[in-house]
Amino acid sequence: MHLVPYRMTPEHLNDGELCLLENCFNSIRDVADARARTSGGDSSLLNVLAMTGLLGFAPFLALYLLLAKKAWDLRRTGYGLGFLSALCGLFVHCIFVNSLLFPLFMAPFWISAGLLGSTRE
Repeated sequence: MHLVPYRMTPEHLNDGELCLLENCFNSIRDVADARARTSGGDSSLLNVLAMTGLLGFAPFLALYLLLAKKAWDLRRTGYGLGFLSALCGLFVHCIFVNSLLFPLFMAPFWISAGLLGSTRE
């Protein structure tokens, strides 16, 4: 039963509902099966792609890739390596859970990302 919303997210993307320029915010729930009683998929990445389209997903992903590049450049410091490890773990976790949209995960993450900018080699 838990995998039903996750399986339905790609169906929403394949129905031609993927918006490039217009706002599709929360239209993913229209595809959900009545038995599932859900408001969307369980993947943060698929949710953002379905809600904002390609033009919203590209900057969303680019932001995290820029953070990964900054952490990779600072990998010789303990903080840079720890942040890179946490970022990799968060991305694996966000495939199965809406962790990139959950404030209790994101508040400490963005505070740590801000501290990453002040780290020197």
